[in-house]
Amino acid sequence: MHLSSCSTELLKPVAANVNKCLHAVGGAGMSLAFIAVYHALGFFPYSVHVLLPTVLSTSLVASAVESLPINQTLDDNFSVPAITALMGHYLVKAVQQSGVF
Repeated sequence: MHLSSCSTELLKPVAANVNKCLHAVGGAGMSLAFIAVYHALGFFPYSVHVLLPTVLSTSLVASAVESLPINQTLDDNFSVPAITALMGHYLVKAVQQSGVF
């Protein structure tokens, strides 16, 4: 085995995790953009700065769940949306009860 092939094999998991991190950042950015547009049009009562911690923490947890090595037991196409929906539901409820908006 050559050194170059060894180093590319070692970097494959790192590249996959960087890719998932970029997906999480992109997803959070798009979510915040949609929140800003709907709030500006008057369809959504919460502004971006109120839901920023909720969106960022949900995105972080979703990328962590997707990175778990349990794909043979539980498919991440089911677990990531389920975790994201549950977290979003309870965190937005917490924002509503806090009376921040």
